[in-house]
Amino acid sequence: MGTLYQLSIITGILMSYCINYLLRNAGAANWRWMFITGVVPSAIFFLLLRRAPETPRYLFLAGREREGLAILERIAGRASAESEAVEIRASLATKRHAWLDLLRPGIRRAVAVGFVLAILVHVSGINTIIDYAPAILRAAGWNLDAALFSTFIVGVNNLLFTLVSFWVIDRYGRKPLYIVGSLGMAAALTLLAATVAAGRFQGAVVLILILGYLAFFASSIGPVFWTLVSEIFPNYIRGTAMAIPVLTQWIANAVVVLFFPYAFHQIGKAVTFGFLAVMSIAQAAVAWLWVPETKNKTLEEIERAWAGDEAVRTVTAGSPEGRETGGGLLFDTCRSPHDPWCRAIRIALWISRMPLSACICESSESSIAASTMAPERTSRQAASIS
Repeated sequence: MGTLYQLSIITGILMSYCINYLLRNAGAANWRWMFITGVVPSAIFFLLLRRAPETPRYLFLAGREREGLAILERIAGRASAESEAVEIRASLATKRHAWLDLLRPGIRRAVAVGFVLAILVHVSGINTIIDYAPAILRAAGWNLDAALFSTFIVGVNNLLFTLVSFWVIDRYGRKPLYIVGSLGMAAALTLLAATVAAGRFQGAVVLILILGYLAFFASSIGPVFWTLVSEIFPNYIRGTAMAIPVLTQWIANAVVVLFFPYAFHQIGKAVTFGFLAVMSIAQAAVAWLWVPETKNKTLEEIERAWAGDEAVRTVTAGSPEGRETGGGLLFDTCRSPHDPWCRAIRIALWISRMPLSACICESSESSIAASTMAPERTSRQAASIS
């Protein structure tokens, strides 16, 4: 659903680009007509919204379980709907004060992740590139007509790679896509800064780098962001918690879009693109260190993972089961105490104030030995007490 939401946005942006290009010769007040055309889709959206159903979880929360169950059956079939309904009822069993719950351990970690991602998704430059693509291309030597037509190419590029995200988001998972997409965006932005520094910020190379940047965003960050923030919050507080990243990303969007023209023209193109590249790298780091993998997890399983993220994983290092339980939702298992990957995870755990016990840095043999010795230690302790 997050991908469909992003696809709808990209389709609307493409249509807007086409309308703007067609109205380019409508006179000195052509920008007024560009704004007026937005009234039509807004009216259609309002009319269609009246026919949109409520979410099953909201209906269960509001005591309208029959309606919620009917929607679940329509989505996943009767058998899956019944099991999903049981989990929803369990997660909604206890009523709490929603705003106070945002500060609870586990919940505040999810809120913090959503808050930071909402800032980084914009300060890594996406809306500056989309909104100011004509201005960037004109600065690269393109004339106005060509710059406006290029936005049509940008829109088609966005649409195509958003379609790619349908295939990759469940195939490779949310977290890997977020990391790869962020690093790809950083690479494109770094090359843009390098072209400015080298005095080659001109011609088709600028458009190609912009298209590369947008390809990484549209196939990963765009759809994954909305999918993640809708999955990481527990059922009973989702509506309240979602307000944090949604409000934050709009504020971040406004600040970045307002400040970009000044930074681009006054501070410098190379510095501006360099800053956006650094923010993209920061986005990749946050995704690697703190974002959970939610692929093939129900919302209730993710909720339990946040609540139990300080539990010790008790499976053998390297076993497939270790990736499906407890802390395994957040981190992979280390294979040995001397593994550089294990040391990196320990540093990440220390930074994020998570217990080192969330990562089992033992070999398979030592894990098995420890598990077989545990009953002996327990019996000796019991004997000494008696």
